Amino acid sequence: MDRIKQVLKYYYNMEVTNIHSQQGGWASLAYKVSNEKHSYFLKIYEKSRASTPILTKRIDAYVPVIDWLYRNSFIRLK
Repeated sequence: MDRIKQVLKYYYNMEVTNIHSQQGGWASLAYKVSNEKHSYFLKIYEKSRASTPILTKRIDAYVPVIDWLYRNSFIRLK
């Protein structure tokens, strides 16, 4: 868990106070990470899994769709 905190601090300047493992799918690990202000859903794809290259190949195409859905629909988490 410390490695996750280090990566989030280094790349996103985010201080994480809590990390809770979530039930993930067959392709990635899942965590709820939070600090005093916000909570986030974090997916970690393991390079050793055969499915990872296939599932992350077009991540740049589907992440904007997820962002749009978040901003324009009821799927927002409270």
